[in-house]
Amino acid sequence: MARIAKVACFHGGGSNSEVFNIQAIRLQNIVAKEIEFVYFNGPFESNAGPGVLPAFEDYGPYWSWIKNRELSWSADDGSGFDAAGSDGLHRAWKMLEYRAPKQDWIGVMGFSQGTRVAGGLLLDQQRRSARNEPNGFNLRFGIMCMGGGSPLVTKQYKPTDGQAANANFELITLPTLHLHGLKDEYLGHGRRQKESYYSPETSTLCEIEYHHAMPWNQEDLDRFSALVKKLYEDTRESSVVSDSTKPMST
Repeated sequence: MARIAKVACFHGGGSNSEVFNIQAIRLQNIVAKEIEFVYFNGPFESNAGPGVLPAFEDYGPYWSWIKNRELSWSADDGSGFDAAGSDGLHRAWKMLEYRAPKQDWIGVMGFSQGTRVAGGLLLDQQRRSARNEPNGFNLRFGIMCMGGGSPLVTKQYKPTDGQAANANFELITLPTLHLHGLKDEYLGHGRRQKESYYSPETSTLCEIEYHHAMPWNQEDLDRFSALVKKLYEDTRESSVVSDSTKPMST
């Protein structure tokens, strides 16, 4: 029995995993031979977010990654969902671990508020690597769709004084692909996110004439999916079991 590389997918604020699955199904169908999208729900029940209604009015309940929706684009650790005070990244890592072996996860994809979770996982892995404190995951890339806001932070891993003095430390250097809609009312948030938190040397921009939604037009899908496949191929590692042509160890 074979397994395929997995990309963890985080929906926008006021949405859910089922909605994001539907929104991204055409992209998934195009890249299905290379990667599998796996969808997760945020911890906080929420009103429907931008673009969810009326198309998905029968798909509630809706969830958010941030307890206070007013902080949707602001600094926040995503905590407040349990009595222990766990932060959002701790929960996200655990969700991945429960769903599949750590070595199967090769990337993350977020839409809107979900890009904060996706980016937070990349940054957390980068910080752990700098401290030589790996957690067993080896994410290779991120896909940020119509995003905005800062990456979620974890309470446990803060930059050292020396790292804080290095402005580039906080830039995410793992390869990323950023999808921006030129008709998206939140386009400014996406542009600021890319410029503020991602290295220009390892981030790629894809702009489409579209609103705050996943690409649906065939021309946009073809261009975006080609970049997703390129990101996958460029970051591929022979040491990682990551496609359906490699057998699962027993």
